[in-house]
Amino acid sequence: MCSSGVPSLSQNDFVENTPIFKTIFHLFQSSSSDPKILPVLLSHIDHLLSVFAYVMDETREDEIEEDTRKQLIELVGQLNTPEGVAPKLQAAGLAKYL
Repeated sequence: MCSSGVPSLSQNDFVENTPIFKTIFHLFQSSSSDPKILPVLLSHIDHLLSVFAYVMDETREDEIEEDTRKQLIELVGQLNTPEGVAPKLQAAGLAKYL
């Protein structure tokens, strides 16, 4: 866990990354039914997007499983809404996954 309260990805053991991403996906899914979750997620969105961009880089394909990559692309697409974080997706280099 990094000091900001958002989990950091393991640089040495990529197996640990899968449960971290499952938790992130669950939190975003839960945010639609619990209005307290979304503000917390959005307060960390810059860090999350930088992590997403890092693992989605073609040179790091082995850092997440293919199923996790597909779910991540789906989440990035869901975040690309006018009231969402579309400009931040662009800034993080994630526009190519939309």
